[in-house]
Amino acid sequence: MLFGAGVVIGLLFPSLAGLAGWLMLGPILLVGGALVFAVVTNVIGRLIR
Repeated sequence: MLFGAGVVIGLLFPSLAGLAGWLMLGPILLVGGALVFAVVTNVIGRLIR
């Protein structure tokens, strides 16, 4: 949903709003990716044991 909104804003206002949207989405995507990576590695570690 946030990603879609960022893309729409980026398409409507390419220069400023698009940059602001990516600056807002960047940290969210990084944190989400880090959380998913941590959970996946934790689950895999438990399965290996």
